[in-house]
Parts: sequence; C-alpha cells; structure tokens
Amino acid sequence: MKIILKGIDSTTEWSAKIFHWLATFLVLVISYTVIMRYVFNASPMWGQEVSMMTGIIMYVFAFAYALKHNTHVRVDVFYMRLPVRSRAIIDTIGDVVILAPLCILLAYTASAHAIDAYTDKEIMMYTGWMPPSWPWRSIVALAWVLFALQAAARLIRNAHIVARNKNYD
Repeated sequence: MKIILKGIDSTTEWSAKIFHWLATFLVLVISYTVIMRYVFNASPMWGQEVSMMTGIIMYVFAFAYALKHNTHVRVDVFYMRLPVRSRAIIDTIGDVVILAPLCILLAYTASAHAIDAYTDKEIMMYTGWMPPSWPWRSIVALAWVLFALQAAARLIRNAHIVARNKNYD
C-alpha cells in the first residue's frame, strides 16, 4: 500500500512541476493577445480560448497538489489546536461525506464529457478558431482523476491515524 500511496504522491508532484509552467505560458499568451489588440488593432482569435484552456488545466491540476500538501483553505480556529488523531477523525469524516462523492462526481462527469467530445467531434465555438475540445477536456478529466486518487491517499492516511494513532508513512 505504501508503494501505491508514494506513486500517487509522486505523480501529483510531477504534474505540479510540469503544469506550474502553464502560468508562464498563460502570461505570455495574454500579453501577446493584449499587445496585438491594443497596439496593432488585431486580436488573435485563438488567444481567448488558449487562455481559458490553459487556466482551467492549471487550476484543476493544482487541486491535487493543494490537497497533498494540505494547503487548501480551511477555517482552523479550533482545528489546529486539536490533537493529530482528532484532526484525522474530522478529516476522515469530511473525506467520506463530502470529498469522496465530489471526487467521484467530478472525475466521472469530466471523463464522460471528454469521451462525448471525442465521439461527437465537438469543437469550441467561442471564436472563429474552433479547435477540437476533446484534448483539453481529456486533460481536465485526467486532473480530476488525479485529484480523486490524491483524496483516496489522504483518506487512507487519515484512517490509519484514527485506527493506530500514528502516521502511515
């Protein structure tokens, strides 16, 4: 089990290292689009769609990374003062009641949308560029699957703390 958890963690870290460069790419695309629009009065049609696709992919992959490093937003007025086991109980209940159903729903829905986009040859019609939507929908679905796997790894670790009162790793 430790090998699987480490594999999930390393995949999350690896994806974060790759996709953090999307922020730089996003800044370049938006800068280019703005310069073309306001300096040369010629806005490229692809700029808005590429910006949207890049931003979505960047943020969705960040969810798994934030979950792994426990850096998501939480109101921790009392939480941080609790013992580790009590925090693990709260996290386990939250993971089972809220996070697991959400992960299943998001991964399933995104995967279904990606498959439908591919089989229907769906295109993005926001601008005249009209690129196929299945590549970016597939990447988003992959990101939600990674988020679900990271949530499962977190649930296993927290359940271990609840049961044994010590960290799994």
